Amino acid sequence: MKYLNSSDIKGIKFNKQSEPETINHKPETINHKPETINHKPETINHKPETINHKPEIINHKI
Repeated sequence: MKYLNSSDIKGIKFNKQSEPETINHKPETINHKPETINHKPETINHKPETINHKPEIINHKI
């Protein structure tokens, strides 16, 4: 009985402290959004590279 009471009190105290911590993590995920927008022009630059590889395959057929 004494073991159950001590663990129950500890669990209630931990839940109250962890609540404000999860609220502080929300603005961090908002800051990561502009980073993913900057990566979009990089994928567009890779498209002309794949087009340049096509004439190489045609030269090997001859």
